[in-house]
Amino acid sequence: MLSPAAQQRAAFARVEPDKIEVQAAPNLLMTKFSMDLARIKHLKSRQKRTQTKQSLLPEYQAWLDEQLAKVEPLLSHEATMLAWLLIWHLDTGLYGRTLELLSFALCHGIQAPREFERNLIELVTEEISLILSSANNAPQK
Repeated sequence: MLSPAAQQRAAFARVEPDKIEVQAAPNLLMTKFSMDLARIKHLKSRQKRTQTKQSLLPEYQAWLDEQLAKVEPLLSHEATMLAWLLIWHLDTGLYGRTLELLSFALCHGIQAPREFERNLIELVTEEISLILSSANNAPQK
C-alpha cells in the first residue's frame, strides 16, 4: 500500500503536462498582467511607460484574439484586463487594434478601469482628436 504522498505523486504523474499548462495559462497570464501593470504604474517617464507597453503588448495578442472570438461574456477581471490593453494600444499608437478592441468593448459593455474618470469611448476619442489636431498644426512642407 502506498503512502498518501506516494499516491498523490502517482496521480500527478498520470496527468498530461499539456492539460496542466492549458488550465494554468489563464491564471498565469492574469498574474503576469497584474505585475506588468504595477511595473508600468511605477515608471515616472511617459516615454519609458510607452516603450514598456510596446515591448509587452505582443505577449498579450493571442489572449486578446481569444477574447474577441468569445461568444460568452467576459469575467470582470478579463474585461478589466482587456480595457487596460485597449488603452495600452492607444498609448502606443496602434490605432487599428485600438478601434477593434473598442468596438468589442462597446458591444460587450466593458468599462474603463476604475482609475479613469472618462469612459473608453471618451478616452479614445480625445486621444485621436489630439493626434489629428497636432497633425493639422504641424508645419506643411
